[in-house]
Amino acid sequence: NPDTSNTNLTAVDPICLGTNGTITLTDIIGTLSDGNYIITYDVSGANISVNESASVTISGGTGSFSVPSSILTNIGTTTITITSITNTATNCSSIANLVVNFEIIPLPDTTGATINVIEPICLGQNAIANLNGPALPNGSYSLTYDLSGANNSTANLATVTITATNGSFTIPNTLLTNTGVTNITLTLLTNNTTGCTVSGLSITDDFIISPIPSIDVDEVTINDICIGSDASVEIISLGGLIDGNYQIDYSISGANGPSNQSANVVITGGNGVFTIPSGLLTNTGTTTITFTGVTN
Repeated sequence: NPDTSNTNLTAVDPICLGTNGTITLTDIIGTLSDGNYIITYDVSGANISVNESASVTISGGTGSFSVPSSILTNIGTTTITITSITNTATNCSSIANLVVNFEIIPLPDTTGATINVIEPICLGQNAIANLNGPALPNGSYSLTYDLSGANNSTANLATVTITATNGSFTIPNTLLTNTGVTNITLTLLTNNTTGCTVSGLSITDDFIISPIPSIDVDEVTINDICIGSDASVEIISLGGLIDGNYQIDYSISGANGPSNQSANVVITGGNGVFTIPSGLLTNTGTTTITFTGVTN
């Protein structure tokens, strides 16, 4: 009959919830001969099951078998007790009492987790994404995310440190080369301390990559005015200014000025108007306006 009197039992410890357990038999002096065996074992502690069976091949005095994750559904300390072992070649069996404990630890808990990309973001800038996980313990996490929409990429990697349920990571501008609405989807999260991973996630947010505003001289019209009147500056953008609110920085020179000024303008349908006050235009003659900056 199989002799397990000198056999030790060890387990991979700890393991993540949802992972098979791995149990190894090691005969330290060779009383358990090499060969194929059927073992019967019980599971107790955090998980309970009886009369489970597995095949194991002993080679060089050692062999391993798996405890399926389907019977390891609870976190906590679990005990494996081998109660019998049968040599498949001889069909001889022995009663055994080999015991080993191992810990099952939780996966990252993403219940209620959200991701939010801070806006505004201009073309050429990195984006900062905030991850909020009400059930995530403090610590370092690795994550995988996909981008779709105006910018497309998959299986992008980042590291985030969660402190008091919050953490942030950078989406590099090399992944954000197009303007428009981009979607981020967090698909996988790994606790870097435990090594436990939760996959198949769909934690999403939409954000906008805005173009860098620009004005071309051909897009600006200023009509001649009488002394004492305001000057109206009309902008008809051909694409450099999306609809929105802008600060226009400009200088005037020539007959009037020099003077550095700024004005607010609302662009709607590509069009907008702002005024140069008459108080800056007190002399007759040709005055030149130079745009020095534009900020959305």
